[in-house]
Amino acid sequence: MLNLWVYKPNPSATITKDVFALIAGPGGMAFNKEHINKITQTLKNADIETLLIGDGINPISEDILSKLSAYKNSRHMTVMFLAHGYRTEKSEHILWLGESANTRTKELISSLSKMRRNKSTDFILTSSYGAALLPQIYKKMPKKSRITVLAPDENLLTGDQLTAMIEHICRKLPSAFSGTEDALNAYLCAIQAKTAPQFAIARKGLFNPHKQLLSRLGKPFSIEEKITIYQTLGKSLSAKRLQELEKTIENAKTECEISAKDFGEALAMCNVITESHYNKRLLSRLFSTPKSKL
Repeated sequence: MLNLWVYKPNPSATITKDVFALIAGPGGMAFNKEHINKITQTLKNADIETLLIGDGINPISEDILSKLSAYKNSRHMTVMFLAHGYRTEKSEHILWLGESANTRTKELISSLSKMRRNKSTDFILTSSYGAALLPQIYKKMPKKSRITVLAPDENLLTGDQLTAMIEHICRKLPSAFSGTEDALNAYLCAIQAKTAPQFAIARKGLFNPHKQLLSRLGKPFSIEEKITIYQTLGKSLSAKRLQELEKTIENAKTECEISAKDFGEALAMCNVITESHYNKRLLSRLFSTPKSKL
């Protein structure tokens, strides 16, 4: 029988800090306790309130929801699931957190979202087949929630890869974990290999940065798009670096011409433009929709 986590409200919780919750199931050959300790210490060194559940070796025996309920009133919460996972024949995503792979990812995230009550929350999933989860959940998430899958298909994100990403973000843009910056673009900029995350914004839609990049190859950026890129990514990337990336994307005819070194940052640039265009279309529809008569 699959494990279903049920949230039970805790009225006594009053903590209002931003928090990063790392939920680490058994890693096997992919990640281990050393990776977990290094990630946790990196976050703490960046002055990020960090809660660790699991150790990367043993099955998690704690009640995850009860443990996180003490932080339910935090202004922003990042919840990262570092675990193995798979997709069932019915395309349901399952996490390996306990003795076996028996945790319904959708049910767990839905319970956590209910606990958070529309507060700003980023869910990060590192396990394989994460893309299966996105279309099933984003329409039901609270308005300020976002979910990012760092391994959309069969390839799990390893402990070494994730450790490097966390170190890069904590060094370049630690505010991404406080909700004041776009965490997804920070993750994209930290990618050092040709792996492409996917993500969903609650009640907006699904986003695929890899497809966004492919659709931009060989096309010039408009002045307006360049301004949007500088305004969004200027805190983590220099103007010179952004100009280099712009030229690389504009001159490339195929993905092969985008190096692994440039890949993540190029994904971030194209994602910034896609989200900007999406938000403008959304606003346009809102203002053009006639008000109903009372």
